[in-house]
This record gives sequence, C-alpha cells and structure tokens, in this order.
Amino acid sequence: MAGGLFFRIKNWISKESVKASDLNAEFNNIIDNLKPDKFDDYSLDVTQMQEVANPGATGSESLPTTLAGEIQRLRFAIKG
Repeated sequence: MAGGLFFRIKNWISKESVKASDLNAEFNNIIDNLKPDKFDDYSLDVTQMQEVANPGATGSESLPTTLAGEIQRLRFAIKG
C-alpha cells in the first residue's frame, strides 16, 4: 500500500474486461480517501522527520515542488 493507507476495491486479472461500474468504484474509492489520515507518513526515520527547508525571505522565496518540500518549509516556520 505504498502511499495510501486504504485498499483497492478491484484487482483485474489478465484479459478481464474492465466494467464501468468497477472503474467508477475504484475512482470513487480514491476520491473518498483523499484525506490526510489516509496517506502514508513522509518520515521514514527520525532524521527525515527533522528535515526542514528555509522558505526564503520576501522576494527570494524558495517554492516547494513536492508535498515533502512543503512539509519541510512548514517545519522550518514552526521551529522558528
């Protein structure tokens, strides 16, 4: 379950036809589980949990390109 803490509804086997109802159910499952408590953690260990990134000063901001980068900048701001 890398990334998500929820399970797939349907696993297709080779040469099985994809039914609209199965596909819609799978997409609805993903949409329904797009909540913070349904995602796997970012930190694999204490070192990674302590990573921070300086968001930069006004006019020279360092924009994150991933959710991990966003988390690091928030940690920096909280740490003060």
